[in-house]
Amino acid sequence: MTEASSVITPAKLPLIDTIRRSYRDYFGHFRDVIFITWPWVLASSVTMGLAVWMQFAWMARAVADLKASVPVGPTPGPVPQMPAVPPETLVLGILANLILVFAIPSIAVAWHRRLLLDEAPGFAVRNVMSGDFWRYVGGCLMLGVLIGLPLLLVTVPLTYFTASLWSNTGPGKLPSELIWPPVMMAVAGIIALAALMHLVLVLPARAIGDQKLGLHDVWVATRGNAWRLFGGLCASVGPPVLLGQAAALAIAGHPGADLLKMSAGEIMGLGSQLAIASATSVGFYLLVLPLGFGFLSHAYRYFFPVPASN
Repeated sequence: MTEASSVITPAKLPLIDTIRRSYRDYFGHFRDVIFITWPWVLASSVTMGLAVWMQFAWMARAVADLKASVPVGPTPGPVPQMPAVPPETLVLGILANLILVFAIPSIAVAWHRRLLLDEAPGFAVRNVMSGDFWRYVGGCLMLGVLIGLPLLLVTVPLTYFTASLWSNTGPGKLPSELIWPPVMMAVAGIIALAALMHLVLVLPARAIGDQKLGLHDVWVATRGNAWRLFGGLCASVGPPVLLGQAAALAIAGHPGADLLKMSAGEIMGLGSQLAIASATSVGFYLLVLPLGFGFLSHAYRYFFPVPASN
Protein backbone atom coordinates (compact mmCIF):
# COMPACT_ATOMS: atom_id res chain seq x y z
CA MET A 1 0.00 0.00 0.00
CA THR A 2 1.27 3.49 -0.75
CA GLU A 3 0.45 6.81 0.83
CA ALA A 4 -1.90 9.12 -1.06
CA SER A 5 -0.12 11.15 -3.71
CA SER A 6 -0.09 14.94 -3.51
CA VAL A 7 -1.47 16.83 -6.46
CA ILE A 8 1.04 19.12 -8.13
CA THR A 9 0.36 22.21 -10.18
CA PRO A 10 -1.28 21.27 -13.49
CA ALA A 11 1.28 21.02 -16.27
CA LYS A 12 1.48 19.75 -19.83
CA LEU A 13 2.30 16.06 -20.11
CA PRO A 14 5.49 15.51 -22.17
CA LEU A 15 3.65 13.40 -24.69
CA ILE A 16 6.45 12.05 -26.89
CA ASP A 17 8.68 11.22 -23.95
CA THR A 18 5.83 9.43 -22.14
CA ILE A 19 5.04 7.34 -25.22
CA ARG A 20 8.72 6.46 -25.60
CA ARG A 21 8.86 5.38 -21.96
CA SER A 22 5.88 3.07 -22.41
CA TYR A 23 7.57 1.33 -25.36
CA ARG A 24 10.96 1.28 -23.67
CA ASP A 25 9.60 -0.43 -20.56
CA TYR A 26 7.49 -2.84 -22.59
CA PHE A 27 10.43 -4.16 -24.62
CA GLY A 28 12.96 -3.67 -21.81
CA HIS A 29 10.88 -5.85 -19.46
CA PHE A 30 9.35 -8.10 -22.11
CA ARG A 31 10.06 -11.18 -19.99
CA ASP A 32 7.77 -9.72 -17.32
CA VAL A 33 5.16 -8.91 -19.99
CA ILE A 34 5.11 -12.57 -21.00
CA PHE A 35 4.96 -13.71 -17.38
CA ILE A 36 2.01 -11.41 -16.66
CA THR A 37 0.02 -12.16 -19.79
CA TRP A 38 0.67 -15.74 -20.91
CA PRO A 39 -2.02 -17.55 -18.84
CA TRP A 40 -4.65 -15.06 -20.00
CA VAL A 41 -3.43 -15.14 -23.60
CA LEU A 42 -3.56 -18.93 -23.63
CA ALA A 43 -6.95 -19.21 -21.92
CA SER A 44 -8.64 -16.48 -23.96
CA SER A 45 -7.21 -17.66 -27.29
CA VAL A 46 -8.28 -21.27 -26.78
CA THR A 47 -11.79 -20.47 -25.50
CA MET A 48 -12.46 -17.77 -28.11
CA GLY A 49 -11.23 -19.95 -30.97
CA LEU A 50 -13.31 -22.92 -29.82
CA ALA A 51 -16.37 -20.72 -29.31
CA VAL A 52 -16.17 -19.39 -32.88
CA TRP A 53 -15.56 -22.87 -34.32
CA MET A 54 -18.54 -24.32 -32.46
CA GLN A 55 -20.77 -21.48 -33.67
CA PHE A 56 -19.86 -22.34 -37.26
CA ALA A 57 -20.50 -26.03 -36.59
CA TRP A 58 -24.01 -25.06 -35.48
CA MET A 59 -24.48 -22.87 -38.57
CA ALA A 60 -23.29 -25.69 -40.84
CA ARG A 61 -25.98 -27.98 -39.40
CA ALA A 62 -28.63 -25.26 -39.78
CA VAL A 63 -27.72 -24.67 -43.45
CA ALA A 64 -27.69 -28.40 -44.15
CA ASP A 65 -31.18 -28.75 -42.64
CA LEU A 66 -32.43 -25.81 -44.69
CA LYS A 67 -31.06 -27.24 -47.95
CA ALA A 68 -32.51 -30.66 -47.18
CA SER A 69 -35.98 -29.11 -46.82
CA VAL A 70 -36.03 -27.64 -50.32
CA PRO A 71 -38.37 -29.82 -52.45
CA VAL A 72 -37.46 -31.19 -55.85
CA GLY A 73 -40.82 -30.20 -57.39
CA PRO A 74 -42.44 -26.79 -57.76
CA THR A 75 -44.38 -26.94 -54.49
CA PRO A 76 -42.45 -25.16 -51.71
CA GLY A 77 -41.96 -27.12 -48.54
CA PRO A 78 -42.08 -25.81 -44.97
CA VAL A 79 -38.96 -23.98 -43.83
CA PRO A 80 -37.42 -25.94 -40.97
CA GLN A 81 -36.80 -24.34 -37.62
CA MET A 82 -33.25 -23.41 -36.79
CA PRO A 83 -31.64 -26.09 -34.63
CA ALA A 84 -31.21 -25.07 -31.03
CA VAL A 85 -27.82 -23.66 -30.12
CA PRO A 86 -26.03 -26.38 -28.11
CA PRO A 87 -25.65 -25.43 -24.42
CA GLU A 88 -21.91 -26.04 -24.56
CA THR A 89 -21.61 -23.48 -27.38
CA LEU A 90 -23.42 -20.86 -25.30
CA VAL A 91 -21.38 -21.67 -22.20
CA LEU A 92 -18.10 -21.49 -24.10
CA GLY A 93 -18.99 -18.13 -25.61
CA ILE A 94 -19.86 -16.74 -22.18
CA LEU A 95 -16.66 -18.19 -20.72
CA ALA A 96 -14.52 -16.62 -23.46
CA ASN A 97 -15.90 -13.18 -22.67
CA LEU A 98 -15.70 -13.74 -18.91
CA ILE A 99 -12.01 -14.55 -19.19
CA LEU A 100 -11.45 -11.20 -20.92
CA VAL A 101 -13.35 -9.40 -18.15
CA PHE A 102 -10.85 -10.76 -15.62
CA ALA A 103 -7.79 -10.72 -17.87
CA ILE A 104 -7.73 -7.00 -18.66
CA PRO A 105 -7.72 -5.65 -15.07
CA SER A 106 -5.37 -8.44 -13.96
CA ILE A 107 -2.81 -7.44 -16.60
CA ALA A 108 -3.34 -3.76 -15.83
CA VAL A 109 -2.77 -4.11 -12.08
CA ALA A 110 0.32 -6.28 -12.51
CA TRP A 111 1.92 -3.91 -15.04
CA HIS A 112 1.08 -0.74 -13.11
CA ARG A 113 2.68 -2.22 -10.01
CA ARG A 114 5.70 -3.39 -12.00
CA LEU A 115 6.40 0.10 -13.35
CA LEU A 116 5.30 2.28 -10.43
CA LEU A 117 6.36 0.15 -7.47
CA ASP A 118 9.09 -1.94 -9.14
CA GLU A 119 7.18 -4.99 -7.92
CA ALA A 120 8.24 -8.26 -9.50
CA PRO A 121 5.10 -9.84 -10.98
CA GLY A 122 3.75 -13.02 -9.49
CA PHE A 123 1.70 -15.63 -11.27
CA ALA A 124 -0.72 -13.62 -13.39
CA VAL A 125 -3.99 -15.22 -12.34
CA ARG A 126 -3.21 -14.98 -8.62
CA ASN A 127 -3.74 -11.22 -8.36
CA VAL A 128 -7.45 -11.71 -9.11
CA MET A 129 -7.75 -12.54 -5.41
CA SER A 130 -6.01 -9.35 -4.28
CA GLY A 131 -7.64 -6.22 -2.96
CA ASP A 132 -5.79 -4.10 -5.52
CA PHE A 133 -7.47 -6.02 -8.34
CA TRP A 134 -10.96 -5.44 -6.97
CA ARG A 135 -10.25 -1.80 -6.17
CA TYR A 136 -9.15 -1.40 -9.78
CA VAL A 137 -12.34 -3.09 -10.97
CA GLY A 138 -14.31 -0.79 -8.67
CA GLY A 139 -12.57 2.20 -10.22
CA CYS A 140 -13.50 0.98 -13.70
CA LEU A 141 -17.13 0.55 -12.66
CA MET A 142 -17.14 3.99 -11.06
CA LEU A 143 -15.85 5.62 -14.25
CA GLY A 144 -18.33 3.61 -16.28
CA VAL A 145 -21.23 4.94 -14.22
CA LEU A 146 -19.97 8.52 -14.09
CA ILE A 147 -19.21 8.70 -17.81
CA GLY A 148 -21.43 6.08 -19.39
CA LEU A 149 -24.72 6.80 -17.60
CA PRO A 150 -24.95 10.49 -18.62
CA LEU A 151 -23.95 9.50 -22.17
CA LEU A 152 -26.78 6.96 -22.29
CA LEU A 153 -29.24 9.51 -20.94
CA VAL A 154 -28.35 11.70 -23.92
CA THR A 155 -28.00 9.16 -26.71
CA VAL A 156 -30.99 6.90 -25.99
CA PRO A 157 -33.63 9.68 -26.29
CA LEU A 158 -31.88 11.04 -29.38
CA THR A 159 -31.85 7.58 -30.96
CA TYR A 160 -35.55 7.17 -30.21
CA PHE A 161 -36.25 10.64 -31.63
CA THR A 162 -34.34 9.79 -34.83
CA ALA A 163 -36.23 6.52 -35.26
CA SER A 164 -39.53 8.37 -34.79
CA LEU A 165 -38.58 10.89 -37.47
CA TRP A 166 -37.76 8.10 -39.90
CA SER A 167 -41.01 6.27 -39.25
CA ASN A 168 -43.09 9.44 -39.73
CA THR A 169 -41.38 10.48 -42.96
CA GLY A 170 -42.69 9.55 -46.36
CA PRO A 171 -40.60 7.50 -48.80
CA GLY A 172 -37.88 9.42 -50.61
CA LYS A 173 -37.88 12.29 -48.11
CA LEU A 174 -35.15 13.19 -45.67
CA PRO A 175 -36.29 15.29 -42.69
CA SER A 176 -34.05 18.31 -42.07
CA GLU A 177 -34.22 17.57 -38.34
CA LEU A 178 -32.26 14.35 -38.87
CA ILE A 179 -28.98 16.24 -39.03
CA TRP A 180 -29.15 17.32 -35.38
CA PRO A 181 -29.38 14.03 -33.43
CA PRO A 182 -26.13 12.60 -34.89
CA VAL A 183 -24.36 15.91 -34.29
CA MET A 184 -25.58 16.07 -30.70
CA MET A 185 -24.62 12.44 -30.08
CA ALA A 186 -21.15 13.09 -31.51
CA VAL A 187 -20.71 16.11 -29.26
CA ALA A 188 -21.88 14.11 -26.24
CA GLY A 189 -19.41 11.35 -27.13
CA ILE A 190 -16.52 13.80 -27.40
CA ILE A 191 -17.40 15.36 -24.04
CA ALA A 192 -17.64 11.92 -22.43
CA LEU A 193 -14.26 10.91 -23.89
CA ALA A 194 -12.63 14.11 -22.62
CA ALA A 195 -14.11 13.56 -19.16
CA LEU A 196 -12.84 9.97 -19.14
CA MET A 197 -9.33 11.12 -20.06
CA HIS A 198 -9.42 13.63 -17.19
CA LEU A 199 -10.29 10.89 -14.72
CA VAL A 200 -8.58 7.76 -16.07
CA LEU A 201 -5.43 8.23 -13.97
CA VAL A 202 -7.42 7.23 -10.90
CA LEU A 203 -6.98 3.64 -12.15
CA PRO A 204 -3.18 3.42 -11.77
CA ALA A 205 -3.67 4.92 -8.31
CA ARG A 206 -6.06 2.15 -7.34
CA ALA A 207 -3.73 -0.47 -8.82
CA ILE A 208 -0.89 0.54 -6.50
CA GLY A 209 -3.09 0.93 -3.43
CA ASP A 210 -3.52 4.73 -3.44
CA GLN A 211 -7.13 4.95 -2.31
CA LYS A 212 -7.02 8.52 -1.02
CA LEU A 213 -6.43 10.11 -4.40
CA GLY A 214 -9.86 11.42 -5.38
CA LEU A 215 -11.53 12.15 -8.68
CA HIS A 216 -11.35 15.89 -8.01
CA ASP A 217 -7.58 15.67 -7.47
CA VAL A 218 -7.11 13.78 -10.73
CA TRP A 219 -9.37 16.18 -12.62
CA VAL A 220 -7.44 19.23 -11.40
CA ALA A 221 -4.04 17.68 -12.03
CA THR A 222 -4.83 16.65 -15.61
CA ARG A 223 -6.55 19.90 -16.58
CA GLY A 224 -5.58 20.78 -20.14
CA ASN A 225 -4.21 17.29 -20.84
CA ALA A 226 -7.26 15.29 -21.91
CA TRP A 227 -6.29 15.11 -25.57
CA ARG A 228 -2.65 14.51 -24.76
CA LEU A 229 -3.69 11.48 -22.72
CA PHE A 230 -6.03 10.29 -25.45
CA GLY A 231 -3.40 10.79 -28.16
CA GLY A 232 -0.79 9.03 -26.07
CA LEU A 233 -3.01 6.01 -25.51
CA CYS A 234 -3.76 5.83 -29.24
CA ALA A 235 -0.07 6.10 -30.11
CA SER A 236 0.87 3.47 -27.54
CA VAL A 237 -1.60 0.73 -28.43
CA GLY A 238 -2.86 1.85 -31.85
CA PRO A 239 0.01 0.64 -34.08
CA PRO A 240 0.23 -2.89 -32.60
CA VAL A 241 -3.58 -3.23 -32.55
CA LEU A 242 -3.74 -2.28 -36.23
CA LEU A 243 -0.97 -4.78 -36.94
CA GLY A 244 -2.90 -7.49 -35.11
CA GLN A 245 -6.09 -6.60 -36.98
CA ALA A 246 -4.28 -6.82 -40.31
CA ALA A 247 -2.89 -10.24 -39.37
CA ALA A 248 -6.35 -11.45 -38.31
CA LEU A 249 -7.88 -10.29 -41.59
CA ALA A 250 -5.13 -12.00 -43.53
CA ILE A 251 -5.82 -15.27 -41.70
CA ALA A 252 -9.61 -14.94 -42.01
CA GLY A 253 -9.46 -14.28 -45.75
CA HIS A 254 -12.80 -13.08 -47.06
CA PRO A 255 -15.43 -13.93 -44.41
CA GLY A 256 -18.29 -12.17 -46.28
CA ALA A 257 -19.37 -15.43 -47.93
CA ASP A 258 -22.90 -16.61 -48.71
CA LEU A 259 -23.30 -19.59 -46.39
CA LEU A 260 -26.35 -20.86 -48.30
CA LYS A 261 -24.17 -21.42 -51.36
CA MET A 262 -21.51 -23.31 -49.43
CA SER A 263 -21.31 -26.95 -48.48
CA ALA A 264 -21.00 -28.02 -44.86
CA GLY A 265 -17.30 -28.70 -45.39
CA GLU A 266 -16.76 -25.22 -46.87
CA ILE A 267 -18.63 -23.61 -43.98
CA MET A 268 -16.46 -25.47 -41.48
CA GLY A 269 -13.36 -24.48 -43.44
CA LEU A 270 -14.41 -20.85 -43.16
CA GLY A 271 -15.21 -21.41 -39.49
CA SER A 272 -11.74 -22.81 -38.89
CA GLN A 273 -10.16 -19.76 -40.52
CA LEU A 274 -12.23 -17.36 -38.44
CA ALA A 275 -11.60 -19.36 -35.27
CA ILE A 276 -7.83 -19.14 -35.82
CA ALA A 277 -8.12 -15.42 -36.63
CA SER A 278 -10.19 -14.78 -33.50
CA ALA A 279 -7.83 -16.76 -31.28
CA THR A 280 -4.78 -15.01 -32.73
CA SER A 281 -6.20 -11.52 -32.48
CA VAL A 282 -7.55 -11.77 -28.93
CA GLY A 283 -4.29 -13.25 -27.68
CA PHE A 284 -2.24 -10.60 -29.46
CA TYR A 285 -4.42 -7.78 -28.09
CA LEU A 286 -3.90 -9.00 -24.53
CA LEU A 287 -0.16 -9.25 -25.15
CA VAL A 288 0.13 -5.59 -26.26
CA LEU A 289 -2.21 -4.13 -23.61
CA PRO A 290 0.72 -3.32 -21.27
CA LEU A 291 1.80 -0.65 -23.76
CA GLY A 292 -1.32 1.37 -22.96
CA PHE A 293 -1.13 0.64 -19.24
CA GLY A 294 2.52 1.65 -19.29
CA PHE A 295 1.62 5.00 -20.83
CA LEU A 296 -0.94 5.57 -18.07
CA SER A 297 1.63 4.56 -15.44
CA HIS A 298 4.14 7.14 -16.65
CA ALA A 299 1.44 9.78 -16.99
CA TYR A 300 0.38 9.07 -13.42
CA ARG A 301 3.96 9.37 -12.22
CA TYR A 302 4.34 12.69 -14.03
CA PHE A 303 1.33 14.28 -12.33
CA PHE A 304 1.75 12.65 -8.93
CA PRO A 305 4.98 12.03 -7.00
CA VAL A 306 5.67 8.30 -7.04
CA PRO A 307 9.17 6.96 -6.33
CA ALA A 308 10.86 6.17 -9.65
CA SER A 309 11.39 2.49 -10.33
CA ASN A 310 14.04 2.88 -12.98
